[in-house]
Amino acid sequence: MSLPLAECFAFYEARQYQDVLMAAEPALERVGAASTEGGHEVAALWSLVGLTRQALSDEEGARAAFEAAIRVAPEADRARYQSYLAALAAGVAQQLLGRAEAFGEAAEDKRLAVLKQAVLWLRQGSAAAADDESLKAALERARKGLWVAYSRMANILIERRELQGARRLLREALTEEELPPDRRDAFEELLSAIDQESRSARGPDAR
Repeated sequence: MSLPLAECFAFYEARQYQDVLMAAEPALERVGAASTEGGHEVAALWSLVGLTRQALSDEEGARAAFEAAIRVAPEADRARYQSYLAALAAGVAQQLLGRAEAFGEAAEDKRLAVLKQAVLWLRQGSAAAADDESLKAALERARKGLWVAYSRMANILIERRELQGARRLLREALTEEELPPDRRDAFEELLSAIDQESRSARGPDAR
């Protein structure tokens, strides 16, 4: 099996990113995403695609390529590609957290959506690099922000009398495995109050 690894590396060094993709992706498609044959070279080529996608600001494409590199890499090489994915996740999450902080109170729904994305990226990074303490700390900070955003958005919806929306949001928050017990109790109390109010609004004969 012949892969254009040296050619793609030269393209990457010259910042000819489209040429990297044009040469690498058809070759990898022929090999197959799950193939372990020629694992060292296949993983290296996937990582070049990941770095190229990252340079082109295609973070999702980069993540998928790094994950493919990790899957096919020999065990001795795997840590390198895990570090690439962890660094990508940390960088993307940092940008997302910065965006979340920039939103004002009138954009709490946008803040919540961005924080969800940041937590997802940091979870993926932590899964790839379980011993990375900085990723763990960033994930913990992002989660704390997410719990606050859930609470604020739920209260906003309740104040607007959008009880169905508040109910859906609280139920979504309660599916989070890492939700702290005090937050879980508060969200369950809010949800119970919404359900009770809805029953009262329907009247005693409502079925």
